[in-house]
Amino acid sequence: MKEVVDVSEVFARPRHVEQVKSSAEYGDLFGRIWGCLREEVMAHDREMGK
Repeated sequence: MKEVVDVSEVFARPRHVEQVKSSAEYGDLFGRIWGCLREEVMAHDREMGK
């Protein structure tokens, strides 16, 4: 586990997928999460010859 991201602070329930995915906050969270995982994913791809 890299980090716990509590999306309930940003997106209250009930959530509607269309509204969430079109929001700037979603883009920010996506970037934050991908930033945490990027190096591991890329290292794995290199090991697998991708």
